[in-house]
Amino acid sequence: MVFQERVYVMYLVQLTLEPPGQAVLPSDVGSMIQNVAPSDLQHITVHTQARPHPAVSLFLCVTTLDEAEVLARHIWDMAQEAFPQLAEWRLLRAEVPLHPFDL
Repeated sequence: MVFQERVYVMYLVQLTLEPPGQAVLPSDVGSMIQNVAPSDLQHITVHTQARPHPAVSLFLCVTTLDEAEVLARHIWDMAQEAFPQLAEWRLLRAEVPLHPFDL
């Protein structure tokens, strides 16, 4: 029997968040997410000044792009469940941003 080795790749998945009303993303949202995330999460960057909505970048080490986007949504769901101050924030997108090669 031949087993194919899983190849892990680092993916950047951006969570685009819609605040409830005029709410501001908690300053410690990165550590909140880190507290509930599995070890696949390598790094978090919070973009509070992103427009029109704040964003959180998750750097995930997984095997496929689809797995990365699904895991990012799951991580956000866990953070919302664990931290009431995130409960009313709406996840608009969890996706790997695509950029043209000539940038």
